[in-house]
Amino acid sequence: MIKEREEKRNLFSILKSLAREGHFSLALTQDSKVKIEWGEETFKEKLGFLPSSLPPEPPPSLHPRSQKKFKAWWLDLLCGKSVVSDFCFLKNRKKEIWIRAFGHPQADEKKKKIIRITGFFQNVTREKKLENLLKEKEAFYRRIIESSVEGFFQSTPDGRFLKANRAITPDSWI
Repeated sequence: MIKEREEKRNLFSILKSLAREGHFSLALTQDSKVKIEWGEETFKEKLGFLPSSLPPEPPPSLHPRSQKKFKAWWLDLLCGKSVVSDFCFLKNRKKEIWIRAFGHPQADEKKKKIIRITGFFQNVTREKKLENLLKEKEAFYRRIIESSVEGFFQSTPDGRFLKANRAITPDSWI
């Protein structure tokens, strides 16, 4: 029984830290201002700013290539759409940090107006680095195959060509 209580206590502390780490809830006031219900630490730590109105101005740490996407994400939320998007932030103006933002709007049933946005942020920097590395490797091996003097091809089981490099052409079959 004591062991079960300790396990539950550990589980609650883990859940509490996870909730603190990335979740947020924003209430929208009549004048389009924002009241952070919970998750102030999330905004400060993950994004480096606190929104005061919606859509907010892009935070200073947001990478320029993510600015359009950031504005579109907020506008989709304000139109009543649940959205997920990835944004690049610059930590100390150097290191790229990738954040995946999940957002869900909640509307006032009577007025059909968005009154709250809830969601969470997830650090996906590692996944983005791996994704980019995979793209680089794929491009590297594709260049090797495409520029090879040896013929490489992919076909269906019945012998129909799907892909082939330049070395396999009708002229090279003679």
